[in-house]
Amino acid sequence: MRATARHNDIRLESHIPISTSIVHCCLAVGRVFTVAAALLAPLPAIALAQQTPTIADVDAIFAQYDSSTTPGCAVAVMRGNDVVMERTYGMAHIGFAVPMSTATTMWVPYSEARVFTALAVAMLARDARLSLTDSVRRHVPELPAYAANVTIRQLLHHTSGLADYGTIAGPGWQISDRMSEDEMFRLLTRWGQLVFPSGEQKMYSNSDYALLKILVERITGGTLHAYLSGTLFQPLGMTSTRVGADQGAVAPDHALFHEATSDGFRSLLRYRESPVGGIAVTTSVDDLVRFSRGLRDTTTGLQAMLEQLKPGAFPDSSDDGYSFGLFRGSELNPDLIIYRGVGEYNWLTVSADGSLSVIVLCNAYKDMFLFGPALTSLYTGAQDSADAAPATTRVTRGGSLDTVATVAVSPAELQRYVGEYRTAERRRSGIIVDVVDNVLRFNVPDGRRFLTRSIGGGRFEFIAAPGLRVQLAFAGTDSTEDVIALHQTIVETGESAGDDLYRFVEWQPGPGMLQSYPGAYVSEELDLVLHVSVDADRVLIAGRGLPVTQMSPMREDAFEIPDYRVLFHRDARGRITHLTLNSTRVRDMRYTRRASP
Repeated sequence: MRATARHNDIRLESHIPISTSIVHCCLAVGRVFTVAAALLAPLPAIALAQQTPTIADVDAIFAQYDSSTTPGCAVAVMRGNDVVMERTYGMAHIGFAVPMSTATTMWVPYSEARVFTALAVAMLARDARLSLTDSVRRHVPELPAYAANVTIRQLLHHTSGLADYGTIAGPGWQISDRMSEDEMFRLLTRWGQLVFPSGEQKMYSNSDYALLKILVERITGGTLHAYLSGTLFQPLGMTSTRVGADQGAVAPDHALFHEATSDGFRSLLRYRESPVGGIAVTTSVDDLVRFSRGLRDTTTGLQAMLEQLKPGAFPDSSDDGYSFGLFRGSELNPDLIIYRGVGEYNWLTVSADGSLSVIVLCNAYKDMFLFGPALTSLYTGAQDSADAAPATTRVTRGGSLDTVATVAVSPAELQRYVGEYRTAERRRSGIIVDVVDNVLRFNVPDGRRFLTRSIGGGRFEFIAAPGLRVQLAFAGTDSTEDVIALHQTIVETGESAGDDLYRFVEWQPGPGMLQSYPGAYVSEELDLVLHVSVDADRVLIAGRGLPVTQMSPMREDAFEIPDYRVLFHRDARGRITHLTLNSTRVRDMRYTRRASP
């Protein structure tokens, strides 16, 4: 029996049974590396039918958190401005036996909370204290001169071309490490270049929202929280909401965040102490109910301001899905609005016709991407229209990809991509790519299979989850066309959907090659040194903040370490001259080999 259930607080309009097959579908799935794979039935674009699930229907979604020994969740469902259901599960504090409540404050992490930073910018634009077309350097002159053309709007939509400061900090730097604002500016200055010309591409970069926070504080003369508190939180009655608070603080009404481990959960006490750390939010379901009402209230102007933040034509566009913490659903649910970040922590989901809002907060990250869309489907009556078909086929045979132009691919070309793809770092079976009925199939290690559709140029797409269209790009590597590389991208954000993969080929450097790697490699731009050494048949790397780490061989002169690929470069005589680091956000970080004394 569930000790933490708030039976007295549960509000259900009736107990009309509804099929739970879609819930079971959602609960059964996991992730494609970092991509959610929840396969929800489509929501019609017209006014949606009202349904009321039973308590059991709702509880089934949150079963994994429904225990006195797990973190917990608090949930509210709203029709218009009315709360029609509240429910809580699990614990705010496991050790002290404190159950979750809708008043408990929980952490909404960095990218997931960016709509609040965007609203701060929008309110300043409304009051003519800035223009979205302003150069960022007009307000933050410490930004390097090479970024003179970067605008505020480009920061909002990750089209600035600014390097992610955490990535160029080098291997060994963790998101929980301390980094001051002036150190970030020094890093960006030393890096000396944009990743691409501002406004021409999209790339998720933490530097963008770190700069927006700094910009708001420069203009207002106070903290981001102080400005939002006075202009947004207090007027809406959001008395428990804080921006940039110490997420690890112990307080009676605050639930510490947890991370999943191999044998349960642990409290996550280290939080990002860096320029972007100050945009994370702590809030409660009760406060988010007030926020949802504020979004509906035309007198607040909040929805109108969010609309005004939308840019014009691509590439500086929100029409491809991601816009300052909002996702425009998916082709399966084209009008669904999901408030989340690139990490898929969904905290507010709004139905296709805008009549239903689902609020979910959990003090853990695991499977947060499932809950809002699953509850929305229950309450809008979205039925599993493909009961007779395997769930993994619905993503390719439904209407979602029928609107995407299909490019014919010959059987010979399809066979070229077949094989096992691994990240050498993990040195285990990864993705299996095969062909079924002349269709390329993407097979995930947990047994799920996704049929894809060719869009040409070695690129294929499939729907992984609401708001998540995944593109697979096959290419020959820079060494030979016979070795196929596979890059996964979330189409809506341009962010990597997982590690780069390579068709598995056994390779191990011989004794002579092993001895060519050791040395000190220096990045003049970043003022960093990496030390490469060899121990027996292992190639090791170390640096500032990076303990001695074994590099996993991928192919000749190419290795992997966490978050980076390491590629050694040779001159015409075969001597190694430098190495480059490549990540999903910044490429070609050059480290020159220091001459021997």
